[in-house]
Amino acid sequence: MYWYALIFNSFEVHTGKEADQDHGLAHRVVKDLLQPHHYTGLRVYMDNFYTGVPLLRDLTSVGICACGTVRSNSKFLPTELLPKRVQLEKHEQKSAQADGLTFVVWQDTKPVCVLFNFHDPSHHGTVLRRSGREEQQQVDITCGCKSK
Repeated sequence: MYWYALIFNSFEVHTGKEADQDHGLAHRVVKDLLQPHHYTGLRVYMDNFYTGVPLLRDLTSVGICACGTVRSNSKFLPTELLPKRVQLEKHEQKSAQADGLTFVVWQDTKPVCVLFNFHDPSHHGTVLRRSGREEQQQVDITCGCKSK
């Protein structure tokens, strides 16, 4: 609910590429929207258009927790865990940590890549999956299921 208030109370018109842009548009938009919330412990969840290592590092440095799916071709991800290099069984996952960020690749129907800066990767949890059946079954997962 808080995230929706944030979106509707912050507004900026995109007028084209800016000269002093170190990162892409998505990075700048997220940082601009979250600027009033530095050091509040706000938790932000985003999709793969916005998520990237530089953005999560920047958000970590200003006390904002972030989690999101990430495209496997994004820069600065651990290459040994990318879906092209690692073959996982269905519902298997692998993870890597560096500089306070955790990257997880989880095999569902397709590989799902997630990047976050505040979940504890040692916790376990369950998700409900159909896996080709009519009834859902519980699947045990580790990594990022429960926050610190």
